[in-house]
Amino acid sequence: MLRSPLVWIPCLGSLYLALLGWWGFSLWRQADEIRDASFAAVESSAEAGFQERAVIQERRAASHRMVLSEGSVFLALGLVALVALVRTLRTRERLALQETLFLQTITHELRTPLQSLRLAVETVRRRPETTSLLDHSAGMLEDLARLEGMVENALHAGRLESGAVHPEPAPTNLSLALENALANWRASHSGVGAVQDRIAPDCWAEADPAALEVILANLLDNACKYGAPPLQVQLLWDQGRIVLSVQDQGIGFPPELNRTLWQRFRRSEQNEVKAQPGSGLGLHIVASLAHAQGAEVVAHSAGLGQGAEFRVSWPATGPQQ
Repeated sequence: MLRSPLVWIPCLGSLYLALLGWWGFSLWRQADEIRDASFAAVESSAEAGFQERAVIQERRAASHRMVLSEGSVFLALGLVALVALVRTLRTRERLALQETLFLQTITHELRTPLQSLRLAVETVRRRPETTSLLDHSAGMLEDLARLEGMVENALHAGRLESGAVHPEPAPTNLSLALENALANWRASHSGVGAVQDRIAPDCWAEADPAALEVILANLLDNACKYGAPPLQVQLLWDQGRIVLSVQDQGIGFPPELNRTLWQRFRRSEQNEVKAQPGSGLGLHIVASLAHAQGAEVVAHSAGLGQGAEFRVSWPATGPQQ
């Protein structure tokens, strides 16, 4: 197993300090040697005087000041470089760990519905006369929808990271756009419990309706996985902003995760979260699409078991109705 590059940082820092110390010591000793040689030359001269000795001492002091000042600058630059290197390596290791966890998660999540589909097909083939194709087809469609959702999220996240997807904000009636997006989501999630909605009329903002539909779908999917009914969707005015809020009464999360939940591949370490299928990309996609159109995202939970609320807000571009 390869060692982390961070273990070499102390060695690199020690080597840099040793080289810097040797450089300073060499210049310091060189200044002393020049002073001693100059003193010897002055003493051998018949016209040696106090003024000449003072000039030699001043030159030596100036050399020492130069060594101390330049050495301090080099030391500070070296420390800054080491700190930057440590932070870069830690970020690299964190991303590598997240990617590894994502591959493990996505592999498991893909394998589960594939195994279910294989079992259903094998059952139909072995006992076609006694097997209810209608019952098995419902399960197959559910597994296929799960696979399709994971693949779509992975593709969408990849397009966002590569810059292939660019939301196009335009003056949008978010009230109508949200009603349409919510109707589409309900049509494709008929088996989900009731979703309560409260949508203020004529909420205008610079937004992308297509991106809004993806944002809403991921927030509701997240609430269905980790929340509990009733789910609440609201679109309201709040201090000059249009706020989309999705609330659930589920497992919640610790307050310290408020910011990190939006990171790519980020999933809570709670057992309830690990037990649910997911790739850790949904909230990252929400944040990326929101930021790309000038919106802000906020996550809030009072703690474990207290439910959660996820907000996306846009600056309002019209008068409050």
